[in-house]
Amino acid sequence: RLAPPSHQMMANVKCRDQNDEAEREALKKEFVWLLENEYTRKVADINKSMEECAKKFVSVFQPATSDKDIRPIIFRPSQTGDDSISYKVSLDGDQIWRADITIKLASRRPHKTSIKEHSAWKLKQIQDCANYFQVAQKQFHDILQSSSAMNSPKQIQKSFGDFISTLRQAVEVLVVPQLPDVKEVYSAELRGQLKPELPEDVALFFYISSDSLVLSVLIAATTQKGNTKSAKDQTTSYGSWVGTTYDVGSITYEVTGHQQVSSPVRWLQDVLAFIKDAQQLAQELIDKVQTFDAYGLEE
Repeated sequence: RLAPPSHQMMANVKCRDQNDEAEREALKKEFVWLLENEYTRKVADINKSMEECAKKFVSVFQPATSDKDIRPIIFRPSQTGDDSISYKVSLDGDQIWRADITIKLASRRPHKTSIKEHSAWKLKQIQDCANYFQVAQKQFHDILQSSSAMNSPKQIQKSFGDFISTLRQAVEVLVVPQLPDVKEVYSAELRGQLKPELPEDVALFFYISSDSLVLSVLIAATTQKGNTKSAKDQTTSYGSWVGTTYDVGSITYEVTGHQQVSSPVRWLQDVLAFIKDAQQLAQELIDKVQTFDAYGLEE
């Protein structure tokens, strides 16, 4: 039979319990201080970044309804030493309302085209980014409205973790573009937005890559069916169009060339910078409260 615990052993256990309780009380006071000081400052800084970012999306949230209403920003491609593709476009939020495009190909006269009058080329990536940002705004608004409920490390980590995740999605649609396949590029819908339309062996499209507006041009040549990979096999990564085929009536074309030019979009640079600031501030707050998570602290 085991001997009963001695008075000394019981005293040691009681002392440890008292020390643990004292440590827990000290941590609780430190956590309350964090909520009243660090948390308040971080939230204020995040709010400032979100408000500044929202201003950049004004033309997306309040789009022009015709080319007469636009507040255009004119873009020309960055100087690359290659003048085979040139353009001048008016970008308003997620819409290109006007564009003058010249494509110079070897052994051909230049192709000149424009976006049709009173028509806009939609940049879905910018709209998707704005949509994710609005979701993040709502999440952050909910955090502000429930500040009194943000009294535990787990709640703070959960709320700000969701907020960061949504902002990450807003960034990804710009920096990891989902490019169209060759059938989309050569579709009647896209080609019909241009006046005059380009020849059947030339196509173009616009997209966003991080903070730049990109004009991509595909060049094709007639080929025999079955000689090359089909459009369904292409992966929409850079350069993957080359070798893919598409049909126009009874004629099969193979994409033989791909060229593109880009121009930085200043307000998108600002958007990415403000989102990065908000993400970093939220992550710093999460990192600070993780220290207290193991103790199950409540205010």
